[in-house]
Amino acid sequence: ATNEFVRALAVRPGDPELVQQAFLASVMSGRSEAGQLARQLGDNPVAQLVLGDQDARAGNWAAAEQHYQGLPPQGLTQLLRPLLVAWSQAGAGHPEIALSTLRPFVDGQRFRGIFALHAGAIADLAGMTADAGRYYAIARADMPQINLRMAQIMASWEARSGHPAAAQRSFAALASDAPDMIIALPTLEADSTTRP
Repeated sequence: ATNEFVRALAVRPGDPELVQQAFLASVMSGRSEAGQLARQLGDNPVAQLVLGDQDARAGNWAAAEQHYQGLPPQGLTQLLRPLLVAWSQAGAGHPEIALSTLRPFVDGQRFRGIFALHAGAIADLAGMTADAGRYYAIARADMPQINLRMAQIMASWEARSGHPAAAQRSFAALASDAPDMIIALPTLEADSTTRP
């Protein structure tokens, strides 16, 4: 479908409906044309995500943040926007600003654990151990059921913070919540002192 839409655009360049359809097809198929087409779509939220992702991958954090700041504050982007903005700020070397971006959401009620987990990871990467520990504790309390990624993050933090028994409890919780994951536990435990 992407090939056909791109061919149609060659015949009718700038046709807004064709640009929209070609963009959606290229995003869904993971094609490189998505970035070029996104530039033609203005404030389209998916286009802003694609452009922000391209800038982030290139290390152009200020431009990525600008794209993410332009996302509408409703729907799914209401959750994604502060996370992406904060990670862009952290990528630019400003973890304190990133944490201040997330703080109102951590202090809020909706999705508090998700925001706290990301704040913990940002603080952890920045070597801000007291902040990381506090945010990780909030995430753990707010999200009692643990998934594979959260178990990996939490156990790594606990092991690296000198609490190997707590790391073991994180893995035990994972095995309890998702018994199929027991096969992965030896590898997870062996890698627990490495930051994910």
